[in-house]
Formats: sequence, C-alpha cells, structure tokens
Amino acid sequence: MRQGDLPERASAPADDENREALSRLYNVLDRSNHEERMSFVLKNLEGMELSEVGATLGISVATVKRRLAKVHFVLPAGQNASPGNSLAIVQPDGHSLIEISGFARCIAGGPAYGFRYPDSDLYGDGRLGGQGGSGLSSLGGALVKGELTNGLPVRHALKVSLSAKKYYFENPALTEACFRWPADRCDAGHASSYGGMNPELAMGALLALPPTVRVDGLGLESVAGHAMFQTLQDYGAYVVGDAAVDRAIWGIEFSARTSFNERPGAERAAWERDVNRLLPLLQVVTNNGPTSVGGGGVPRKPLAPPIGN
Repeated sequence: MRQGDLPERASAPADDENREALSRLYNVLDRSNHEERMSFVLKNLEGMELSEVGATLGISVATVKRRLAKVHFVLPAGQNASPGNSLAIVQPDGHSLIEISGFARCIAGGPAYGFRYPDSDLYGDGRLGGQGGSGLSSLGGALVKGELTNGLPVRHALKVSLSAKKYYFENPALTEACFRWPADRCDAGHASSYGGMNPELAMGALLALPPTVRVDGLGLESVAGHAMFQTLQDYGAYVVGDAAVDRAIWGIEFSARTSFNERPGAERAAWERDVNRLLPLLQVVTNNGPTSVGGGGVPRKPLAPPIGN
C-alpha cells in the first residue's frame, strides 16, 4: 500500500462519533434475522411493551423473549456506552466467553443491549468473536490499562477501524474478496459501503510500519507515541471494523480509555499528533495468513505467552 493511503486524522467532532455509533448499530441489525430484528426494533426503538410486540408480530410473549435473548443482553448497572462497542463476558468456569457486538447502554445504570455472537474460549486461539464487521475477537488487539502510558512497548497486535467507504476494497463479482484472514466476514452492506481501490486492504488486513521506517526523524513527542511506533512495527494492527467516518478508531478497553483521558491535555494532544505522523506510513502485510502469521519468517519480537499458561 502506498504511503498516504491511510487517514491523517486521529480525532473527529462529536457529530461524527454519533454517526459512527449509529452506523455500527445498523450494521449489527443487518446481521440479525428478520424476526429478531423486528422484535428488537419494536421493543427498544419503538418503546413497545413485550405484549405489544407480540400482538404486532402475531406471536406469544414467550417467543418475543426468546428472540430478544438472541440479540440483546442485560448487564448490572454501570457506565453508559454508545452503540458499537464489543463486549466479552467471562463465565464462572474462568475461560468461556460470551461475545457481544453492538453493545450499548444508553443510560448509566439502565439496561444494556447487544447482539450475541458465538461464544469463544479465553484459552483458545483468540481469533473470532464479537467484533461486528470482521467477526474477530472482542478482546484481541484491545489496548488495556497501562499500555502505551507505562513507557513499555505493547506485546501484541492492535486493532483499528477505518473508513470503509474510503479504504476497504470490495469486488461485487467475488463476495469473499471483501475480507481476508483472520476475518471471516465483512459488513453486510459492503457492496454499497466499501469504496477502496487497493485489493489488499480488505476487512481483516494486517497493517504495519515497514522495517525501513526509523523512529529518528519522525518527530514523535509523547511516550505513548513512541510505544505506538514500536508496537506497529513489531506487531502491527488488524483492520476489524468500519469507522463510518474518515478517522482511525483504535480498540481500547474501557478502563484504559478512562485512564488515558485523565492524562494532561497536552500529553493527549501530543499523542494524537504522533498517531497522525504514523498512520500514513502504515502498509498492508500482504503475505499474512494462517500458515504465515504476521507475514512469516522470524518474528521481530516474541509473542506474549498464551493466557492458558
């Protein structure tokens, strides 16, 4: 991929965030079947009671509940969250994960909703889960509290969402061309929402800084920016979703986001400038695949040990 093919903005106005959240919610709705989608819309968007949903659809309240159980999940009170988040819930056995896409809690302390994807295992390969547009893991690639800000490089690949309209490739004659390993799907509306020209840049693509890029001369200002550089060169970042706007959205665990937002404003601004310097330098690792993870060869840095160890 040519330099300059990626976004040059790390942030966007609040209106863009709202459009992005709505776009992600609609993408998730597109993936549920018609009966589940109608039940969800009537109950949660139209505000109907369960009995009213049943009467409208000509089904029993018990059937309404079964359909809703497949597409939304109620959690204890906590922080509110806009539509579009991914969520993984560890079960009492300590390793089974409930994977949720399109997670949202509109009112702090109120019910939370999401669309349940196939369950996964914390000790598994970490590939698939509730990351909507790509089907990838909700946990995999997410920055956690302390990473980037502790002065140490991150020991795993990151995950990022870009503007599908501007960057993601789609071939109408070949559906599977809209995604690549490790993704197992692309967005439901890819035929109309994908507009990229680079056939290598599809959902699931691994992006990385080439080894020829040197940190000297980039003018990085922040500790987080230097850590980001090292991580993107050693491990890269997987494309996991559609940002809906021309920006890069990095996967980050909620407490990590809260912690980072508590840093001084000047430090956060310096990190955004650093990301803006790095984004145009990323290129697609074209030979990444199940038998050549990361492009094959000797890894630049050792991978973190499996969680099961």
